[in-house]
Amino acid sequence: AAALHIYEGRWLHDQTYINDYIRFWYRGGGDMQAYSCWMADALLNQCMVTNDVSQAIQLLPDLLRNYNIWEKENMDSNGLFWQTDDKDGMEMSVCGGDPDGKHAYRPTINAYMYGDAMAISKIAGLSGKQNIAKSYKQKARALKEKLQDKLWDGSAGFFKVISREASPEKCTARELLGYTPWFFNMPDRQYVKAWKFLMDQSYFFAPYGLTTVEQKNPGFTISYEGHECQWNGPSWPFATSVTLTGLANTFNNDSQEYISRKDYFKLISIYTHAQQRVRDDGKIVPWIDENLNPYTGDWISRTRLKTWSHGTWSAEKGGEERGKDYNHSTYCDLIISGLIGIRPQLGNKLLINPIVPADEWAYFCLDNVLYHGHVLTVLYDKTGIRYHKGKGFLIFIDGRKEGSYPRLQKVELEIKNK
Repeated sequence: AAALHIYEGRWLHDQTYINDYIRFWYRGGGDMQAYSCWMADALLNQCMVTNDVSQAIQLLPDLLRNYNIWEKENMDSNGLFWQTDDKDGMEMSVCGGDPDGKHAYRPTINAYMYGDAMAISKIAGLSGKQNIAKSYKQKARALKEKLQDKLWDGSAGFFKVISREASPEKCTARELLGYTPWFFNMPDRQYVKAWKFLMDQSYFFAPYGLTTVEQKNPGFTISYEGHECQWNGPSWPFATSVTLTGLANTFNNDSQEYISRKDYFKLISIYTHAQQRVRDDGKIVPWIDENLNPYTGDWISRTRLKTWSHGTWSAEKGGEERGKDYNHSTYCDLIISGLIGIRPQLGNKLLINPIVPADEWAYFCLDNVLYHGHVLTVLYDKTGIRYHKGKGFLIFIDGRKEGSYPRLQKVELEIKNK
């Protein structure tokens, strides 16, 4: 989840913590091969908010070294990367790989490596290293072709897992991880039809969160037995974050008829209300934990772990309230770059494209957002009486009104960078 930490943290006014965190992973002892990750992409996306590319350029040799290790250790001659479900952070999944849960060609790892290759290409270009930029763009293109050719199940209309050891047949189940390629703006237009399953209660939609496997599949289960971190049905904030980011990208890149703006806000609302817990004294508190029961809102791991060993928490399983520190997802980024639609760019561009359901919202205000060294305020006031700043869709940069529009729309402005 390290890359999601950077996506979330890139909106902090003080980037000291995020910059330290990035350096830790590359130069401070972090194990970049312990789990699948997309750190180069995250680093570039941090730069798009700060407009400071100095650390990205400085770390380019580290980005290249990391990518080369993944190519050497996890890429086969067929041009696809393989991974185990547990090293994707998705233990006990329906489509883990071969029958023993070993290696598989997964949409996750292949999308992550595509995102990193594209990011390395752009960072190399900013460094003046055009040969590297060209090489990694070609790597990304080749990986995209392989993913679309090999991991797309045309009859199911979905990206799926293929076992590396067993038969090359695709897994029978649609898993939520099949939406991962859209996190990186990867798939071509014709694959957008995969989104038709998201809001269907036979597939992924549930009252307390998106399920990690389609509910109609025989492998789907919500279990309070066995491993406490199962990816064969429960809702996981990690997967929801990735899916909602990919959906926001789809709204910005493609026209599609499967998900409406109202649907998008409904998913954000469900995600919001799921991240809470009722304490013993009856008080409802904000809470991010591990896996969620999509039908009741219960944090499954927490319920199980609190009586795991002799009726209480197990030190071997992380001790008391392990899950309360399970920061494996995004929230602020989903609101800022998705719902309200500040779409980060390099250079002097400010692009805003809200996904809010305009026919249902009379007002909103996102204030004090630091972007390229400037403070942004993005507000919509249908009548003008909520904020007393004027009617319509208004954009302020450092307190100055730079854009005014009668209705919500896509807006592109130039911004003078510091």
